[in-house]
Amino acid sequence: MANMNKMISVAMATYNGEKYLTEQLDSILTQTYPIHEIVIVDDGSNDQTCAIVESYSVKHQQIKLFRNLVNQGVTKSFLRALQNTNGEYIAFCDQDDVWLPNKLERLIAEIGDSLLIHCDAQLVDENLVLINDSYFSATKDATLHTFEDYLISNNVTGCCSMIHRELFDVSFPNYFYVHDHYFALVAAFYQRIKYLPEALVLYRQHGTNVIGGARGGFEVFLNECHKKSLSYNSLLSIGFLSKQQTTIKLMRDYRAALATGKWFGIGNLFNLLRFPRGIKLAVFYVLLGRLFGYNMSRWFYSKIYKVKM
Repeated sequence: MANMNKMISVAMATYNGEKYLTEQLDSILTQTYPIHEIVIVDDGSNDQTCAIVESYSVKHQQIKLFRNLVNQGVTKSFLRALQNTNGEYIAFCDQDDVWLPNKLERLIAEIGDSLLIHCDAQLVDENLVLINDSYFSATKDATLHTFEDYLISNNVTGCCSMIHRELFDVSFPNYFYVHDHYFALVAAFYQRIKYLPEALVLYRQHGTNVIGGARGGFEVFLNECHKKSLSYNSLLSIGFLSKQQTTIKLMRDYRAALATGKWFGIGNLFNLLRFPRGIKLAVFYVLLGRLFGYNMSRWFYSKIYKVKM
């Protein structure tokens, strides 16, 4: 049994989430571990999302609702929610999933001195019908541990994550494409990140997911590479990451080359080979970096990830 004295805040961002929000709130409020507060930031919903939250807050005073006057996007909304929490631990929450009753109890029992812990999830459809009993094994790499690993990819899913407040107290860059990847990077930098191989969330897949389990087409991939290159550029302004600037710049330029189709450079390719899984990254660049033209790279992408062109 977990120590019940540790205060946990739940941070949630909402936007037009009326369809699934009730199920999610019910699953949070029936957790086996007591919740100190649920901080919700609504990003300008024009449906009944806020009315639902307000109706719950009448019966459950730990629910706090903040509204963005103008749409800020999911990352800035989550950051505002985090800024308004005061628990020792903060669990990230999406508006459309369902938590298993012991999710928080298991995370708090296993976090130890880690700054971030994340668990597995079951992939379900919009009606909670099982698609895959392990989202992690189906789509994620369990071998990620180091800062360099997390520059290459991210296996931390926000709805499966809980952080120690100490992690949020570090600097957040002016721009980062998604908050969970940034916190994973910092926790990995301090070597205080932990994966719990238990599915404790029903991760709902539907047509309006902001981020989901399904991989998009080649254009989506290029846009993601562009966002990551801008995000990695923002990391260069963070003082405690100064010793990693060479590595950050290499991955920034790598993502930018994939996004724009510009030549990555022989020197960068050689440096890439010294990276974890560097040979794989180099081959990936050769196939998708548009050395053979846009259409050929798009074709390679469709074959690698088995998506329709």
